[in-house]
Amino acid sequence: MKRLISLLALGVALIVTSVGASADGSPTRHFRFDLTSADSGSCGDVWAIDSFRMDFSVRQVGPTSFALDRRSIGTFVSTGPVSPGACDPGTKHGFALRAGVNGHLESDVKLIVHSTVFNPDVTCGNPNECFDRLFGEGVTGVDFVSFAAHYAAGDQGLIYHEWFQGVDLPDDRGDIASPSL
Repeated sequence: MKRLISLLALGVALIVTSVGASADGSPTRHFRFDLTSADSGSCGDVWAIDSFRMDFSVRQVGPTSFALDRRSIGTFVSTGPVSPGACDPGTKHGFALRAGVNGHLESDVKLIVHSTVFNPDVTCGNPNECFDRLFGEGVTGVDFVSFAAHYAAGDQGLIYHEWFQGVDLPDDRGDIASPSL
């Protein structure tokens, strides 16, 4: 089962917002959030709690088209007992992961939002609120461009140390897994 990180995780604090302009002069909005969220693995179960900084930007690329880029960098702590890749078909993986394993995460999501509304002067407290305030009821569609995520845990007595996700992969790859519980 292919799992995609939600488009916009719930935020806990807005750090920075700024307004700029793209090369053609159209407005570009930048937001930065410190976030904490539960992360589900290939089986659909929560396998970790992620804490990360999300840089979120939106720029106009056409009359009613907007590029939304989201980059997240942070850490995770496993909740156990299931590893994130336990249900991935066709890849080497484990099944169990003890609670308390920590590691590093990075992810990138790129979308094209089609909307008849764009409010570049909004303020907001979390990514969902930003999306709603930037585009309001004007959204007519969203094109998924790319998604990639990498989780790494180092040794910590694990049999697998890295898990990759991405739209270009037929399934998620690798795992972060304990030998047994």
